[in-house]
Amino acid sequence: MSIRKDLKYKNYISLDDNIERKSYEHDIEIYEAIKAGRIEWIENKLKSDPFKKREDWGILSTNEHRNYTYHFVITAALIARFCIEGGLPLDEAYTISDYYIQKVDLTTRGEQIAELYKEMVMDYAYKMKNIETKNIYSLQIVKTIDYINNHLYENIKINDIADHINLNQFYLSTLFKQETGVNLKDFILKKKIETARNMIDYSGLSFIEIAEELGFCSQSYFILSFKKIIGMTPKKYQESVKQAFSKGIEKK
Repeated sequence: MSIRKDLKYKNYISLDDNIERKSYEHDIEIYEAIKAGRIEWIENKLKSDPFKKREDWGILSTNEHRNYTYHFVITAALIARFCIEGGLPLDEAYTISDYYIQKVDLTTRGEQIAELYKEMVMDYAYKMKNIETKNIYSLQIVKTIDYINNHLYENIKINDIADHINLNQFYLSTLFKQETGVNLKDFILKKKIETARNMIDYSGLSFIEIAEELGFCSQSYFILSFKKIIGMTPKKYQESVKQAFSKGIEKK
């Protein structure tokens, strides 16, 4: 099952007229952070939004503990799929997922599930961070990529990164290109557009809202940047996704 279908299914089974539910972008933001290995952001998120206190979930079981268990299993599957998209080998992703699903089956209290969720999320996040930086040898470049991943929703400036890691910005740009083979500005832009593409797929936000969320100075610059990286405008991309999805439904 594709990520898109999984997410639509998760939304469907969670429907409950008496519950005010958080929108797709809430879950996508977390999954994208795990996929990018944004350790610091995830740690802060886990403190403010613990698994057991999610009020936007539907009722999959009238038994509270079983309800948490079912949601844990769904979440584990979705995280695995996002990490596979991010480069984690399929066997490894599903081995981790199976491991935590087996562990959750042994729990008896919601608090245990909440702790297991933190453990699973950080396990995936650290593995994704290692994938991101495994071919990079200098600490400065590792810190640079960490900074970018942790500030994707801001207007990232090279001099801010340079100040953060105590390097001259021109030296940082040269070093980054030498070690990664990619221009630093292009790397930042690609990361933002990859996130924007997923937001178009799942969030329901308008293009101007996505541009604002990701720190673009204007909608027009966002559209030009999106076309540069993806090869088509956000509108064309959205239409192509809808068309592909409709064809998939018709085939079934």
